Amino acid sequence: MINNRQEFVVDKFYFISFSNYFQNFSVFFYLTYQSNLIYGLVLFSFVLSPSRLKFQFLFVFTVILTIVLIVFWTVIAWNLHMDITFLLKTSTVHFFHPVFSILVLFWFRKEFMVNHLGLSLAVIYSVCYYLFCLLLYFFTIRQWISPEFKANNENIPEKRSVFFYTGLTIYPFLNFLHPFFYSGDNHSMVILLNLLMSFSVVLLPYWISLFYINVFGIKALNWSFFAWIKSLFIRFKNFFWVAKPKKEENFGEK
Repeated sequence: MINNRQEFVVDKFYFISFSNYFQNFSVFFYLTYQSNLIYGLVLFSFVLSPSRLKFQFLFVFTVILTIVLIVFWTVIAWNLHMDITFLLKTSTVHFFHPVFSILVLFWFRKEFMVNHLGLSLAVIYSVCYYLFCLLLYFFTIRQWISPEFKANNENIPEKRSVFFYTGLTIYPFLNFLHPFFYSGDNHSMVILLNLLMSFSVVLLPYWISLFYINVFGIKALNWSFFAWIKSLFIRFKNFFWVAKPKKEENFGEK
């Protein structure tokens, strides 16, 4: 049993802040700040000397920033108690920058063609980030104790202890025992929500990529994500699978 440290943030969804471990480097683990920082560097480099390779990264991180825009305002924002100051600050990286990246992509849509790198890297980046969050959570999962003060019959605050199991999470909805802020005890619902999350990690960047290509009229290679997955599976199988030698037929005289 380990007492809960003061830096940890505990709410009704049993969210434990990971910033106590990573300290000042915590900001670099948020997808929001990763994508904003990398996009700024890519855009600056692309404006100075445009190239096909840089356009692929510009396209990829526009897709990632779009995911930040969608996830924050549909999943996270409703659970935050935002005043006007906090709303303006968070809107910079969660709204204005993503919208700006979309406008930039529209402006440069005719410059280059999107190739396999541009079509697949957003999915790969999204999956890798999800796996990192998953490993971080399960390698730090344990029982925590949190003090809780509740008034008794005489209206005097009484200290109690709350026991719960959880791991470190970067975003509250990425608590894999309470996905999407679900705090119930239905195991089927927990499994269903985790499956929804894992499928979204793959399909959302893929669908957003196709959306921009078709709506903005961006030239792109004829590439299918599912065909790409199938080809990877076949290559993986051929690498490890040892084919049995065929038996030689005996064509002797009857």
